[in-house]
Amino acid sequence: MTTPRELLARYTSQAQLSSFFIDQIGFFSVKSYGAKGDGATDDTTAIQAAINAADAAGGGVVYFPPGTYKHTGSTVPTKITLQGAGYLVTVLNYTSATGNGITLSGSARYVSIFDMRLHSSGASTGWAISGTGGVIGEFTIDRYYISGFKNGIDIWEAINSTIGQGRLSGQGRKVAVGRGIILGEGKTKVSKT
Repeated sequence: MTTPRELLARYTSQAQLSSFFIDQIGFFSVKSYGAKGDGATDDTTAIQAAINAADAAGGGVVYFPPGTYKHTGSTVPTKITLQGAGYLVTVLNYTSATGNGITLSGSARYVSIFDMRLHSSGASTGWAISGTGGVIGEFTIDRYYISGFKNGIDIWEAINSTIGQGRLSGQGRKVAVGRGIILGEGKTKVSKT
């Protein structure tokens, strides 16, 4: 087994080390695709490029190092994990007033979201996560914090999906509005606010 020290000795540049992780474990850092995570730059194109690269490789982990990533929406296909460094230090800040922060494409399967905050500084009337284009299977979200969106998670045809530990806080109103978590296609919806 290669130790971290041996890796650093063998791969002397950030590009070489990034290439190693992509080749060996399907790991795609959004910063390798141009994301700044500085809270000011629109990182939409870089985020989607990392997701698309992971998709082209047959799936993988799209990693978000600590930072605040402004975006106007991302589409996530099958076999993609969005991995943050922790919901206190990795924030995906959706800036639009309408639309969805993350859309699960078509009949996405094996999509996971871990260790990040999904926030809408635009106070979006849409969903933080939406999967309504087909059967969504094996979806997992854990260690998350959703804030600023009118609505939380909407997966209409969810099969074998897991909603783990997390927090939904809405748009800061004293009166609850919108919906928290909806799983099912209308007949078997489970909803919490």
